[in-house]
Amino acid sequence: MRGAMLLAAVCLGGCSVIVPGPDEFTYRDGTDAGPDAGDRPVDAGSVDAGDPDMDGGPGCGAGEMRCDGSCVDTSSSADHCGMCGRACAVGEVCAAGECAETVVDIAAGPHHTCAVTQSGAVWCWGANATGPLGTGGTFDSAIPVRVEGIGPAAAVSCSGPFPRNGPAGNTCVVLRSGEVYCWGGFGDAFTGPTGSGFDIVPTPFRVAVPSASAIALSWLHGCVRGISNQLYCWGSTLSGVTESAPREVGPSGILGVWNGEVAGSAHTCGMTSLGAIACRGPNGIGQLGEDPSTVPSLPDFMLVQRSIDDVNHVAVSTFGTCVSRRAGPVLCWGSGASTGGGADWMTPDPTPREVPGIRDVRSLWGSAWGGVICASEMDGDVVCWGVDFSGASLAPQPLTQIEGASGATDVALGLYHMCVLIDGSVRCSGRNEFGEVGDGTMVERTLLTQVRFPVE
Repeated sequence: MRGAMLLAAVCLGGCSVIVPGPDEFTYRDGTDAGPDAGDRPVDAGSVDAGDPDMDGGPGCGAGEMRCDGSCVDTSSSADHCGMCGRACAVGEVCAAGECAETVVDIAAGPHHTCAVTQSGAVWCWGANATGPLGTGGTFDSAIPVRVEGIGPAAAVSCSGPFPRNGPAGNTCVVLRSGEVYCWGGFGDAFTGPTGSGFDIVPTPFRVAVPSASAIALSWLHGCVRGISNQLYCWGSTLSGVTESAPREVGPSGILGVWNGEVAGSAHTCGMTSLGAIACRGPNGIGQLGEDPSTVPSLPDFMLVQRSIDDVNHVAVSTFGTCVSRRAGPVLCWGSGASTGGGADWMTPDPTPREVPGIRDVRSLWGSAWGGVICASEMDGDVVCWGVDFSGASLAPQPLTQIEGASGATDVALGLYHMCVLIDGSVRCSGRNEFGEVGDGTMVERTLLTQVRFPVE
């Protein structure tokens, strides 16, 4: 089974260009592309999208050239990037034969993607109907565009509305100074600078929170962790509480402080310093780890699954919550499909159950817009499981290895696309109807494809 199907890399009824891309730009290899960037030849989904004529020396393999007496893959060599002798600068990586600044963080909304580079620059691409790309306009972009008007960023998070409500979205960043800036479309998750109704703010504005160190957005709310491990959240919890501005929450009555990961979808869960899990929000299918017949929702954070106190990673999806235990298995609860075991996604199951075939993971990631959870195994392979959003069936998917994702240090999951961060470069796959794959086209990519950053 091809791993990309989990992220719905199949277009029902075919793919089509929705909105043209941005103004004309230049790739690092000197070629031009513009609104018709979909006509530019790009390898149809492979991660080693180099020049097919690079069989450039005796004894060299396909895609290699002989440089300084050695066979070199010029699609990824920082000393011979794109051709022999063209070296990338310090702080750059060679990706698809082009030098680009090293990326340190990535995030995905339902239909857009953003990245933070080593210098703190923020780049976004994909759907832009409500301004989540931060360009000041609302045109979609099939290649990364730089967000202007903010200082160097440390982390980024992306959000959007309920998955099937169209290509809206928003983006927030934590700057190295600790300030938080956001832009895009805001409703229940955040009211924006006007303080009421649904705002479209396509340029960055500052959010009134104390100095932050991390941020997590979902399609209904967001949370930031302060530099002293306080947690500030805003938005709707679907449990009778809506906060239009950030409010400090917990860890009143919770052992430990907020110093671990915080992840959100319709519900939000956070990890404390002692390895415990606290959650809040709706609990209709047991995603909080409590019996939904007695605890339909939690308006504020409470400890859940109290017998589990050795957690080192937490991830949530629309349908459940997953945690990894130190030197142990991955446990999930919520929808019956959360463990990848094939159960009906509508079956509530608040009992922690082990995901078969995986343990001792490096990281966990979840899709706030769908039912997918991914993990990095100790050997570097990335595996995913959960609910496939590619069609109307919402079919459960078993544990599936993602081709071309080995070695990923970060994974960003949209509704119909996924991106991975490997050795400082970004690769994406998926439906790509808004350009969210970032390869200069709006063509479906079933395999991970190199994101093409333009020359500044």
